[in-house]
Amino acid sequence: GTTFAAVRGNALLAAVPFGCLGGTLRHLIDLLHPFTPDPAAAAAAQLSANETACLEGLTSNEPGWLAHLPPGDRSRIAAGTMVRIVELAAAHMRLVLLVDDAHYLDSETLTVLATIARGGRIAMIVAGRPEAAPRIEGMCTTLLRLDSLSQSAARTLVSLIHRLAPIDDSVIDHVIERAAGLPLALQEFAVILHSESGAAAVAADNTDPMSAAPLPARLDSLLAARLATLDADAGKLCQFCAALGPAFPMNRLQRGAALVCRNPSAAVSRLIDARVIEFSGTGQARFTHQLVQEAAYRAMARRRRTAMHASALDMLKQAKAEAAARGTAGDEMASHAELANHAEKAGLYTEAMGHLWEACVEALSLAAIDSVRQLHERACAVAAYLPATQAAFERARFALLAADTLQQLSLEQVLRDDIQAVAEGRVDLGSSLRTVARINMALLDWIDGAPVRGRAWLTQAETDLDAHDSLPRRTYADLVAAYLAFSMGDPTEAVTRIERLGNRLADGLRGETFGAVVVIPHVLARAFGAWYLVDLGQTAKARVWVAEALNLSRRYGHAYSRMLAQLAQGYLHYRGGNCDRALPILRRAYADCLHHNFVGFEPACASWLALCLIELGLLDEAASILSQSVERGNFRKVRTSATYYLHEARARLSLAKGEAVEATKLAALALGHARDCEDVVHELHARVLCAEVSVRVGVAGDVDEALYSRVTELGLVVLQRRMETLWQ
Repeated sequence: GTTFAAVRGNALLAAVPFGCLGGTLRHLIDLLHPFTPDPAAAAAAQLSANETACLEGLTSNEPGWLAHLPPGDRSRIAAGTMVRIVELAAAHMRLVLLVDDAHYLDSETLTVLATIARGGRIAMIVAGRPEAAPRIEGMCTTLLRLDSLSQSAARTLVSLIHRLAPIDDSVIDHVIERAAGLPLALQEFAVILHSESGAAAVAADNTDPMSAAPLPARLDSLLAARLATLDADAGKLCQFCAALGPAFPMNRLQRGAALVCRNPSAAVSRLIDARVIEFSGTGQARFTHQLVQEAAYRAMARRRRTAMHASALDMLKQAKAEAAARGTAGDEMASHAELANHAEKAGLYTEAMGHLWEACVEALSLAAIDSVRQLHERACAVAAYLPATQAAFERARFALLAADTLQQLSLEQVLRDDIQAVAEGRVDLGSSLRTVARINMALLDWIDGAPVRGRAWLTQAETDLDAHDSLPRRTYADLVAAYLAFSMGDPTEAVTRIERLGNRLADGLRGETFGAVVVIPHVLARAFGAWYLVDLGQTAKARVWVAEALNLSRRYGHAYSRMLAQLAQGYLHYRGGNCDRALPILRRAYADCLHHNFVGFEPACASWLALCLIELGLLDEAASILSQSVERGNFRKVRTSATYYLHEARARLSLAKGEAVEATKLAALALGHARDCEDVVHELHARVLCAEVSVRVGVAGDVDEALYSRVTELGLVVLQRRMETLWQ
């Protein structure tokens, strides 16, 4: 009475958003046929128009569904649609999801499974390697860590395999010793005793079966020996399947058999009889174990592997073309990530780069940040095989494509050399992208604590824009200019830039992304602007900008924008002394930051939450958050005011705990950071912090007229108030 549906991770699909769920989705719709004559129509009746369009695209493996929507919206709709289909199936049958190889699941698939798990209506069993434990914990309430089988359990397993033809205890001991507790090895070593030679040895009087049919010393040797017994046709098909991966759709097995075998059906039967492949019952074929696939792949010479991948690539491209011509797709449509893998291993590096580009574009269209990271890394690895000029060109265009997403993971600096090559004209991607590269270089330098150098890049970009203006590029230039101006001690210019940006987007463009994946520029500008205004004491205007950022982020359901708006709102309340109101807001921002892996803002989220907790006397929670942030180490990659606030929060925590020496040390660290990063405004913050620490620990502090005059000159009302409190 229980129906099991499998979701299997696949290394070839790890960079494909929702890539591991397509087959499961089609399988669930097929399972609904006994309950409703038209499962797709039944599902559509419970879905919105957008979700229905999404379902059609997902089931046909067509990536272009709802292409007019922003990436974040498409990702949210896809996740919601998949959850609804699973819940619809669960309404008609007792459903259990079996999730295997969780270490290969893409982030979007994990999000869907976590949502299903939180619903509590559907049982789920998830398996993966030890490194997948954090992922599994997000989906399951009970976590089991499986060690190697104990000797007693191993003995039971071998005995059960041989229950019809029992063997001596000494033989079982030998099998257990060789297998070292690995279930697959136990099975393979035990089953070999059922082979003809093993059976003959057991039947012979006074013959030691282990000497007559000696077990190989290693499992991979045993697997290789078993594969070597395959006939020519089955051997070729086994090698072809090994190139396809651990699991693959049935139609690919059938096409592959027809391609490489003289007698395809006999070859498939031979592989099944030899326990090399099996069918999962969901239109999928797979190797009986990933180690079997790996053994088959390793057994091929390099030239043979290259030929098999080339054949697989041709087959998949032909199947894709035929499916497109018929207007159908499904499992026959290989993803661009899969095609790139085969092209790379076939030595067709230029073609591989083309498929990686398309895969990256598709990932961007679903705001799949981690997929973009993986695809960019693969592109750089493949580019290394190309001639130097072509490699530089490919790396540069991928760098600009991935810049927005990698920034959210604090990985933007890995793009520096490639973006700089475009900014300096050493790689020619056209004048428009050269301007974009110069703006990006200004941003990279600001994040890296070099605003003066960044200002030089921005000057070049604005000269370009004066000659050839562009609303998207001008918007980003003003945004980066605001960051630089505030850091360099001109907060009024920073606010002016943000006002100018907002005025330019007043006519229905305030929710526009201009092609960015993670960011709505206007929300980013209003959030940063609100922080600046709070420091300047312009709280009424700050409230207006915070409200605008919150409304836009809610309207577009945009996670990154919501986090920014919450940070701005929390900071406004914190600086206004309303810590009780700030606390839940900053907690939500921090949770969103961690959940979505927006690590570029993690130091700021952790720091402002900790500062609020310290004000409320919740020192243990503040200490826990700060220690976790230090352990993550994201602050080492973000040389902006976000890291300054981490040092300030740690100093204030030490001060609150009465640790005078540590507080003094951390305040000095905050000051050193601000100076190293050429951050004029936060150097003043740090000097006031040092003065506060000195006064609290009974040492004469740096509370002088010159500092107060400089703070007043810049209009930093927040610091003026702190200094006046010190004097009092």
